Amino acid sequence: MPGRYALFLMSWLMVAGLAGADEPKMVSGRILDQAGRPASGAVVAANWGANGLNWEQVVAVRDKEPDKLWLNEGKMEPWGRGNSVTDAEGRFSIPAPVRMKTLLVYDRERRHGALIVFDPKHLEIPVEGRLAPLVRVFGTNRLKGEGQPLKWSMTYLNFPDDDNDPLNFSRMALCGSFQSRFEFQVPPGTYVIASSTDEPHAATVEERTITVTADQKELDLGTLVLNRRLILQERVDQSKSKGTWGNYKQNFGKEPPPWNLTDAKGLAKDAKLADFKGKWVLLYFWSPGCAPCLSKDLPELMAFYEAHKAQRDRFEIVAICSDFSETLPDIAALEKRLAPVKKAVWGGRDLPFPVLLDSTFQTYERYGFEGTDVSNHLLINPDGKLVEGGLKGLEAALGKP
Repeated sequence: MPGRYALFLMSWLMVAGLAGADEPKMVSGRILDQAGRPASGAVVAANWGANGLNWEQVVAVRDKEPDKLWLNEGKMEPWGRGNSVTDAEGRFSIPAPVRMKTLLVYDRERRHGALIVFDPKHLEIPVEGRLAPLVRVFGTNRLKGEGQPLKWSMTYLNFPDDDNDPLNFSRMALCGSFQSRFEFQVPPGTYVIASSTDEPHAATVEERTITVTADQKELDLGTLVLNRRLILQERVDQSKSKGTWGNYKQNFGKEPPPWNLTDAKGLAKDAKLADFKGKWVLLYFWSPGCAPCLSKDLPELMAFYEAHKAQRDRFEIVAICSDFSETLPDIAALEKRLAPVKKAVWGGRDLPFPVLLDSTFQTYERYGFEGTDVSNHLLINPDGKLVEGGLKGLEAALGKP
């Protein structure tokens, strides 16, 4: 599979997963033209492609002719399955995209558009957008230290991060190119531009925040510089080729692989699993970039820990954070990064159980998790042996005298 197609497929799967559940919640509202009149025929969508193909066309060519996906930079077409076209009154209703709070609107001619920001917690309130002339935002991508064009690059139009909603998915549009270039037609608003490539893997050194105003016709961003980076799957593949990739399943009934610690909170930095003999231990492996870990798993573990506080002498939960970006030198840096999550998602609470940080690949490699999962529960019995069961197994064990 060509590298550029592999990266697109990951993006496509992510977009496709944002379509919602069988009975999705809906975002409804009205779109007006510049004069304040209802705008009929405008397309409303959470995700857009900037290569001239709509979702159905993308599906049609992605397997047989994937190179056709990355032509016509700047031609905006809706992606995803939850699109809506405004009626004669300018009204629309669209499935609320999971973990998103933005919609982009374009008229039929793709000359006018609107950025809509809605409140996911109050979808009962109708939203309103007013069309304005689009601004052409464009530029090129280059690999740091090299002047040659990239074989292929992908540029993302994102909504700025919000500390009050730190787990929102901010990507609104994608533009692929064989010419190291990107182009979007965007309505007035504030955006973040970022780029990547996978031959070799690289990403923008600094994402570019831009504010587009109604009086602009175009905005030339010049050159975005990309730094080489080693992605998780490459590390896994290299480890397997060297024969250093582990497999925790081979340790069932035995002591689990040792961990490697960069820093620790709630335990000494030289702590070992042997220190917990006589107790049940649940190891929870996670990453600071894993939204389900932060929004679901860790709050669930916090609730479990509190509900079983009378039995703390019989068990411990140890949360092992893998920092694949290798940008977190210690627990203080991790807590700084998680501060918005602590405030907005955890209700201001700290994680009540020990947290271990590994800013290397070693612990993850020794355990050898399948694929590139960053969320795993493993259970250690009081004899220090790895057993099957996870959180449910721990709950069952604590239920026994």
